[in-house]
Amino acid sequence: MAFGVDAEYVPKPVRTNIFGKCWEGPYCRDSIRPHCPIFQARQACWRVKRGCFCEEDIVTHAAAKIQGLVLDMAPDPKFNFANPHNPSIGEITGTEYVRQRPVELTMAEKKERCRNCVIYNEHEREKYRFLLPVTILGGIALCLLFSPLLRAGIDGLFVLIERGASLVSFQGGGLKLSRPPAPVAWAMVAAITLMVVSKMLQALEWACFRAKI
Repeated sequence: MAFGVDAEYVPKPVRTNIFGKCWEGPYCRDSIRPHCPIFQARQACWRVKRGCFCEEDIVTHAAAKIQGLVLDMAPDPKFNFANPHNPSIGEITGTEYVRQRPVELTMAEKKERCRNCVIYNEHEREKYRFLLPVTILGGIALCLLFSPLLRAGIDGLFVLIERGASLVSFQGGGLKLSRPPAPVAWAMVAAITLMVVSKMLQALEWACFRAKI
């Protein structure tokens, strides 16, 4: 992560709402929140794709109304993207002030910026903790719902093996396999359920920690 990686973590009450806002998380400062334009707009920073750790003008706007406070947001100039909302963008060349053209970030660049921000990654961790038991229970319930089909599919698998063996057999009659007893068949269904739940958990981890959807 590039944005807010050194920010202080302030524990907050655990939220069960995965759609919580950025100012409800552990990286928002109570003294800054009332003056933050993101909070005033009541939209999470990842919704508008701009926030206090990646755009200096947001921090400047909030700090202008607070006295004697040292802010740790947007600390490094190389992380402060030129922002069309900031009218003071420019540089001094010799004795003249040259106004720079504001840089418009593409939506892909804004999303990538969010993926590298500690606030959005904390949001993804909370989402994962909320969806983890839902995924496990949902996967088990799904397999239980279709367990009769899975049980029938095991018998169908043996039929396919027998048919395949008969096609390549040099002897008449082909291959006859004995069907597994019911306890063994249901144990195979349980193993399939375990694999399905495992793959669902891998998909959840990919969505939250790799794709960061």
